[in-house]
Amino acid sequence: MGQVDNQDYVQLQLLNQQLQDLDQSINQANEQIEHALVATQTLETLQTAQKDQELLIPLGAGSFLEVKAGSVDKVKLAVGANIVVDKDISEAISSIKSQLQELHVFQEKSIELYGQVVERINQLQEQIESKLKE
Repeated sequence: MGQVDNQDYVQLQLLNQQLQDLDQSINQANEQIEHALVATQTLETLQTAQKDQELLIPLGAGSFLEVKAGSVDKVKLAVGANIVVDKDISEAISSIKSQLQELHVFQEKSIELYGQVVERINQLQEQIESKLKE
């Protein structure tokens, strides 16, 4: 039976930790994408609503606010670091869609990296098994 270098086991543990971190990042990106899509849909509905039309506005966690559409021209939009600005609905939709594009790029890169890490883990496990059989 061959000898396996401790360094192989340490590298395997580090790769597994990286995999867990990537998984968490991908899940967070998915949640942010979902929230951004709901916000975009809500704003688009609000933008096209007729005066006094009844609407259900999602609040999150399965909660909705039943309202009648009025003349909403501006929305409050968080732009980071606890800063909120007023934007008209079209600008807010555009801003959120831009964020969505960035999130999709991040998500795709993270998924690609996840696959590379899985591939490296598999290679390292094969190397360890091969050394053990020697």
